[in-house]
Amino acid sequence: MKTVKFFYAHTTQDLQVPDDTPVLTSKVDQLTSDRTGIEIVREAMENPIDSPPAV
Repeated sequence: MKTVKFFYAHTTQDLQVPDDTPVLTSKVDQLTSDRTGIEIVREAMENPIDSPPAV
């Protein structure tokens, strides 16, 4: 068995899984951008996917 740690609320939880269980690991914390979070959200709000723009 191997232990997989995952974030839950403000802590982590451990899950025991068989050794042959595939585990996908996110690397979202390694993403970078030259824009601020506000700029990213503003662009997303102005260009929604499959829905009308916010008014």
